[in-house]
Amino acid sequence: MKTSDDMLKYISNADHFKEVLSRVKSVKHMLWIGTADIKDLYVEAGKEKKPFLALIAQLIRRGVEVRLIHAKEPGPNFREDFDKFPVLYDHLERVLCPRVHFKMLVFDGKEVYIGSANLTGAGIGMKTDNKRNFEAGILTDDTEIVELQKQYSYIAEHAFFGGYFEVNNKRRIYPTDIEFYYHEEDADGLKDPIMYHTDDHEKKKLEYYPLSSLNFHMSGLDVTFENKKMNYRASFLIREYKVCDFNGKDWVETKGNENRSTYIYEDMLMNIPLSEGVNIRWIDSPSEKEASWEPVVSSRINVANYVTDTEGSYIKEEIDKNAFDQLPLEEQKKYFSYSGKKFKRCNRMWNFHK
Repeated sequence: MKTSDDMLKYISNADHFKEVLSRVKSVKHMLWIGTADIKDLYVEAGKEKKPFLALIAQLIRRGVEVRLIHAKEPGPNFREDFDKFPVLYDHLERVLCPRVHFKMLVFDGKEVYIGSANLTGAGIGMKTDNKRNFEAGILTDDTEIVELQKQYSYIAEHAFFGGYFEVNNKRRIYPTDIEFYYHEEDADGLKDPIMYHTDDHEKKKLEYYPLSSLNFHMSGLDVTFENKKMNYRASFLIREYKVCDFNGKDWVETKGNENRSTYIYEDMLMNIPLSEGVNIRWIDSPSEKEASWEPVVSSRINVANYVTDTEGSYIKEEIDKNAFDQLPLEEQKKYFSYSGKKFKRCNRMWNFHK
């Protein structure tokens, strides 16, 4: 159940150090870390800085359970720092797993960071703005959001590498960017006010779409996976795709990385005679991916954060131009422009790019 007290913060760039890594020193019982890459990084110690591993060693001496899983062998500087703290040999639970691509920190089982930042100085550490990576993620104490994020990563990987849509055995559509939407109809459930096909939006009971049905609408094509028994609506929008056509002998790419999502209407349906009918189906055809592949995860495109008005109705969180101009540059990045207005960006990281 989601309550008004649940925390959900959008984290970008330097906020990874200020909001995420800074929480490590306050952990009392357990710290779990997952990362693909791992290098030496530093944390603040008063007016000085010290290796992150010095802080980990300090936590372990206090009785904190620390678990670290990573995909790559640590860099030489990290290994040198590791050797300085013997307590790490016996008490840091560390696993090397080349298949790990997630980045996650769990603080005392109560708060979770999940996003793009690796355990490196340029990812989550103290690097200056002109030397650090551009990163994005969420910090939350809402376990439902975290679980959804993991499930969406799995679905995105299958959409990108698991097959394609085939139309009348003549055309194939390969998704390269998808965006998720999820809404629970229960009164205290997780809400996604941008969705139209909900009881809350239409103010009446609606039928549930069958699993994996196609829903063409003003923004493009949704693939739905609603569940009447569990009372939720869910779908992903195909934001970008490529097209292959059969020329009688071979499959030939005829369009690559089309990011105008509404063009999928014609790319999927044009030049098909009525006499043939239309047969659209998903074909399972796994393709290989590079071992280092991971999706580019970001907030949804032009989806605003919603708040409730005095009557309890959802409205987009908007800011006027004068107030926007007064915000620091880092805060301005949390807004987007649409139809001449400024809206605060929804902080759910539900857009996945191949």
